[in-house]
Amino acid sequence: MKKLSLLSLLLITQLSYSIPQYYCTASDATYYPNLLNLIGSIHKTNFDELVEISVFNLGMSAKQMNTLKRIAKVTVHEVDRVHPDIIKPLVTTRSGKRVPGSYAWKPVVIKQSLDKYPYVFYLDAGVTVLKSLNDIFEYIEANGYFLLAPGPEHNIIDRSTKRIRKQIMNQLYARYTGMLSCKDTPSVTAGLQGVSRKVYDEYVMPMYEF
Repeated sequence: MKKLSLLSLLLITQLSYSIPQYYCTASDATYYPNLLNLIGSIHKTNFDELVEISVFNLGMSAKQMNTLKRIAKVTVHEVDRVHPDIIKPLVTTRSGKRVPGSYAWKPVVIKQSLDKYPYVFYLDAGVTVLKSLNDIFEYIEANGYFLLAPGPEHNIIDRSTKRIRKQIMNQLYARYTGMLSCKDTPSVTAGLQGVSRKVYDEYVMPMYEF
């Protein structure tokens, strides 16, 4: 067998290199089965590249959290209580569905994760990963973020409940009339966000502070 040259070894190393992957997600007791599915799908598609999945507790049982702590490359964390109702179940849709903190915890757990990792891919617990996400992590590292737009068919006002429109939006409306009512105002899919520290000040912190 011929010995490989140093140059050949370097080329093989570069070709086989994959970016370390950091994820975060969150779940309450109800979504726990979906969470296990998400973790299993990441393990199946990207276990070798995976460094850690940070799971944030939105109301899981002690038994559920103890089970998570025994899963490889999974850590469990509490959500920073930046507001007393940050994970309190609140009505957030016209259907009367109750969700922890009216989803306000999402920018909080993303910020917490980015304080720990150089970049992170947030996925809702209901997501299933079907193939390798290497390309997405390469994009995040190269561009600083990976975000998807849900489409221009809705504006901020008609995505909000009557209570939110009355208590918050009306106070902001005079200043942001065009932005809140415009169908073309850019929006992002909240359930899938890849961010790095390159966008910490311009995207993560404004979202977190609001």
